[in-house]
Amino acid sequence: LKCWLRISRRLRDQLTPGTDPMSSRMWGIAAILPPVWGAGILAQQKVAAMSCFGAPDWIVAGALGSLISGFPSTTILLLRKARVGRLQDVQDDMNDSIAAVGSVLLPKWGFVSQAITGLAAHFALSFGLARLASALRPDPPERPGAGFAASLLVGIAGVHLANLVALPRFWFWPVPQLEAYLVETGHLPHVCDHLAYACSVAHTLLVRSCL
Repeated sequence: LKCWLRISRRLRDQLTPGTDPMSSRMWGIAAILPPVWGAGILAQQKVAAMSCFGAPDWIVAGALGSLISGFPSTTILLLRKARVGRLQDVQDDMNDSIAAVGSVLLPKWGFVSQAITGLAAHFALSFGLARLASALRPDPPERPGAGFAASLLVGIAGVHLANLVALPRFWFWPVPQLEAYLVETGHLPHVCDHLAYACSVAHTLLVRSCL
């Protein structure tokens, strides 16, 4: 992490007023992202092995997973917006993504209600799937291994197919906001988010099985 911070400072120092705006934006994002990813990985490693006031393993796994799962899509969004010079739209796009999820349950409600519902759905899925994954761990003294982690990755791939491929087509009512959002972003950022979540939960449960 310290190494990346030094690199980011050097990159920042290289940005002069005469630098091409496009290059400045991309260098700026390149300077910001590595420390952020480093901090996320460090948090994953440290928190996974902490007692966390006696919280159940699935609570810790769900909390970490809900955080780590946003890193890939946010990174892709920042790079995409920096490329076209629209970094000021990043926050609005993130809000719209949350509201698009909430619109599945509240299609005719306003933005605030949909955003709150989207956040609630995100955390419900994060903690619910972590609880299920924890329940599927082998009983002591047997410890989960690579097979357990691989099964989580396959399971999360199924969740992605259900949430973002099947759901817009077979839901009880049309979900135009979600469909429009997926057309705009494509599936890659969300696949990466789901896989990051699966890796985070698997790592947390594996580490905590050894405590």
